[in-house]
Amino acid sequence: MDVIERLKNAADSDYKKFSQKLIPGADNILGCKTPYIKSVAKEMSDEEKIKFMARLPHEFHEENMCHAFCIAYVKKDTQTKLDMVDSFLPFVDNWAVCDSMVCALWKKDDSEKVYAHALRCLKSDKPFTVRYGAVCLLNKFLPDRFSDFIDQILQIDVDDYYVDMAIAWLMSESLVKCYDLAVKYFEKPTFKKFIHNKSIQKAVESYRIGNDEKAYLKGLKIK
Repeated sequence: MDVIERLKNAADSDYKKFSQKLIPGADNILGCKTPYIKSVAKEMSDEEKIKFMARLPHEFHEENMCHAFCIAYVKKDTQTKLDMVDSFLPFVDNWAVCDSMVCALWKKDDSEKVYAHALRCLKSDKPFTVRYGAVCLLNKFLPDRFSDFIDQILQIDVDDYYVDMAIAWLMSESLVKCYDLAVKYFEKPTFKKFIHNKSIQKAVESYRIGNDEKAYLKGLKIK
């Protein structure tokens, strides 16, 4: 059965309504749950994955999700996968596809190639390419490389809600995982108000940070 047929057959109207609210900007949502989309990608042979990924642009959101997982599951070397990411990123138009691709990729390969690629993505003028770079650094290179990449984060010049949220997510995790290094960027405000306050909000919601640090961070919020 064709990939699109499998996805259509698994569509759920209630889940479609839920997804449409959760993922603004996603076009043509069928209503398939992520575990099922992952299983479709896993069950495809490498040859089938490559043929499927060549069919861009895709029609449905779930096809884009499947494409993201195909990159993760196809048996190729790191550089080939990075090339696949570069080919796909121009077609990524929502946070769900972007973040799913990052989380599925690079589980065992935090190589310098992956790191350098993430930094290059930060320099793009495309919001979801920038978000990909930020989420990749967040997921794969915190806390060890925080001091190496923070200057590149500060240089991001894309005014977009989903980029701002990715930066806030990254900085909140930095406050949790390397507090002493990250807190100085809030003691002397470095980010715009939304990112500054959202980072602190998300950090103080974490059970992984102490009460004294939470109280201090709350006092650093911009009013």
